[in-house]
Amino acid sequence: MKVLADAAGLGFQPDHEPSLWLRETISDLRASIMAAAFRLCPHLRPGMVVVTALWAPGRMVCTACLPMLAVAGDEDRTCDRCGDIVEAGQIHPGMTSLDPSGSLLVLLGLCPTCSRREVAA
Repeated sequence: MKVLADAAGLGFQPDHEPSLWLRETISDLRASIMAAAFRLCPHLRPGMVVVTALWAPGRMVCTACLPMLAVAGDEDRTCDRCGDIVEAGQIHPGMTSLDPSGSLLVLLGLCPTCSRREVAA
């Protein structure tokens, strides 16, 4: 996220500690990456920003290939935290990073209730 904030000329300062759920989810994602349990986009090169999503943990793409992570229908309205399917337009998009440099980004979508649990007020 720092990479994106820097590119936009914005300062990046995390303002809260992630929940136990998010820490465990990120830990599981790291383990799958270490086990090479994912498919890479063919454009990725060393030093590029890499993006994955909680709804597509088996795929890692460059920013140009973000559409490869897109989902539709109920899958697009499913909260990554609780699994509830919500009305269209109610999923709150989020992003975190697996590394301090912000070069490995993780996208997530949360229902309104889970978003309030995860995001500091």
